[in-house]
Amino acid sequence: NMGYKGDFHRSLDDVTDFIEMHVEQGPILEKKDVPIGIVDKITGITLLSATIKGQENHAGTTPMKFRSDALLAASKVISSVNSKANELDDKASSSPVGTVGKLSVHPNAFNVIPGRVRFMVDIRDIQSENMNEIKEATLDYIKELEKDSDLKTSAEITTSEPPVPLSNKIIDEMTESAKNINEEFLVMSS
Repeated sequence: NMGYKGDFHRSLDDVTDFIEMHVEQGPILEKKDVPIGIVDKITGITLLSATIKGQENHAGTTPMKFRSDALLAASKVISSVNSKANELDDKASSSPVGTVGKLSVHPNAFNVIPGRVRFMVDIRDIQSENMNEIKEATLDYIKELEKDSDLKTSAEITTSEPPVPLSNKIIDEMTESAKNINEEFLVMSS
């Protein structure tokens, strides 16, 4: 429907498999100097949306001990996500990742203590247990911020998709094809 199939017409009634050729979006193949990656699993994804509310105040006149800085608190959450993913990466047979790549800081002025921060946490892995451990640790950490502070927090899971194993038949056929042309390959997750 998008016009990418060329000038031929193909009925999908007898299609049994779909293979997507793709350039790797990460650094693994390049770092290992391997030309072919054969994907055996698609990582799961959990997206967590969080808001931390503190108190806006003038940056020049509000003493440090009287501040309720939402951005400072958010930075601690971001650091905890990174630490937990690294901790699990060191002991897991997979490679869990946790990322905060989007922040919305209010009022977003250089001379105002941030009163509200919204951010998204992106958690991925091929093992649901690792994703759940990072998610639960992050939710617990966010809730802990309210204790002994003037901060208010909220968090919700907006997306939760489990990892997906791919067809062993296709993986085996691609492995055989790479061997037949004497090309080095790596079986990996995407």
